[in-house]
Amino acid sequence: MEKRKTTVEEFFDTENFEQKGREYMESLEKDGSFQKMMGISEEAMESKFKYGQVCYRKQDFESAKEVFAYLSMLNPYVQKFWMSLGSAQIRLEAFEDAITSYTVASTLNEKDPRPHYCSAFAYVSLGQSDEAEQSLKMAIEIAKRDDAHRELERQAEKMLSKLKK
Repeated sequence: MEKRKTTVEEFFDTENFEQKGREYMESLEKDGSFQKMMGISEEAMESKFKYGQVCYRKQDFESAKEVFAYLSMLNPYVQKFWMSLGSAQIRLEAFEDAITSYTVASTLNEKDPRPHYCSAFAYVSLGQSDEAEQSLKMAIEIAKRDDAHRELERQAEKMLSKLKK
C-alpha cells in the first residue's frame, strides 16, 4: 500500500495537533528519517547537497550551512551532511555548533578519523587545547588503522606537536 503524502495545509492544521504529532513520530520511527517519511528521493537529496557545495565554494557559508542543516535534519544518518555542516559552521565561526556536527558525524562512521581531526580546529579556536589534543589523538589512532588515511594521520600528528609546544 502506497503511503499518502501529507499536504502543507494538513501539516499546519492545529485542530488535531497531538494526534498528528503521534502519527508523525510513529511514521518517523518506522521510516527512520524525515526524508523517507516525506518521500524525498536520493536524487533530490544529492541535488540539494551539490547546491550546498556550490554555496560553500562561492563562500556563501550562511546559505551552505542552511542547506547542510536542512539535509542533516531530513536524514541524520548521512555523515557527509554533518561533515559539510560542520565545515560551514567553522567558516562562520560557530565553533561549538561545528563540534556538535562533527560529533554526530563521528558516530555515523567510527572508522573515519576526519570528524575528530576537524573538531580539533574548532576546539583550538575556542581555546580548548586539551579537547583539541584529545580529538587529534583519536584521529591519529583511527587513521593508523587504514592506509587511506596516512596523510590525515601525518597532518594530525603535526598539529598535535604544535599544540604541545
